[in-house]
Amino acid sequence: MSSGLEMKLDELRKELSSSHEGILPDTILSTQKISMLSAEKLNSMEQLRTSLVLTIIGVVFKGLMMCEVVRDVANYFPTAIISGR
Repeated sequence: MSSGLEMKLDELRKELSSSHEGILPDTILSTQKISMLSAEKLNSMEQLRTSLVLTIIGVVFKGLMMCEVVRDVANYFPTAIISGR
């Protein structure tokens, strides 16, 4: 990581991850997204906030989609899920 912004975002995602057991830092904010945000050369905190909010919305959306996938799999294989087979 080269910029101060990258370092701060990396620290933030690690801090958030450590306060929420089982959530990996890359799930909160990927290294790729941190690099992209840093490369954007944002001119204000408002631009950074907007980019981070859009990232968070994307993460939540992916989580919701995974819940639907798990639900659909559980509905398709209900006895296998319950019995552990």
